[in-house]
Amino acid sequence: MLIEGFDKLAPFSCLYNHRYYADIVRQMGFRKECDWIQYMMPADQGVDPRLQVISDRLMSRYNLHVADFDALKKDRDMVRRFFRTYNECYDGTVYNFIPFTDDEIEEEIDQIMGQLDKRLCCIIMDENDEVAAFGVAIPSLSEAMQKAKGSLFPLGWYHVLRAMNDFTVVDLMLVGAAPKWQNTGISAVIHGMMDRQLQACGAKWALANPQIETNTAVNVWERYRHELWLRRRCWIKKIK
Repeated sequence: MLIEGFDKLAPFSCLYNHRYYADIVRQMGFRKECDWIQYMMPADQGVDPRLQVISDRLMSRYNLHVADFDALKKDRDMVRRFFRTYNECYDGTVYNFIPFTDDEIEEEIDQIMGQLDKRLCCIIMDENDEVAAFGVAIPSLSEAMQKAKGSLFPLGWYHVLRAMNDFTVVDLMLVGAAPKWQNTGISAVIHGMMDRQLQACGAKWALANPQIETNTAVNVWERYRHELWLRRRCWIKKIK
């Protein structure tokens, strides 16, 4: 549950709760198991120019290329391969990660993939057309959901539709690399590509996805100006 950042606007995809919830579970004997944190950062600050140079060199050295995202999301088999790479990327390395099942992947293909905008998404493919790294972002829908009051009808759809084309604030949903590409410097490639896209679409702020505080990947944000935005806690209680 949320324990820090109650005055901040949370992404629509994450939970929100009142401050007193934490007091109740503490009184019930629950203790911290782990914290998940999110950072807000200026999306137009750019990456270190040296990172862009490294990115270009790695693209050439490994024969990497950027996938046609519109074509990719229409290819169900390719999307399935993307989600398998996503599962492999985090399974066994991120605490408490639960991979997508086959049924959930099909549901994501039907309900989510078609809504993603190529201007905010980047898939890096290797020379064998396998997914090497990925970055997926969406426009922030939080204010739109507030205006819609949780319902698309009668006029809620209008606020959501407008928000889908407003890139002032974006939520960074997924950033990762296939296991065989990790520790190769490919993070520089995906960060460089995502930076170019955010600059091109005029994004001003970017909210990182929740990351467990013990995950060393959190350290990547130290390269950028950032602010701790939200902290959520998983609680645990031993049952005798």
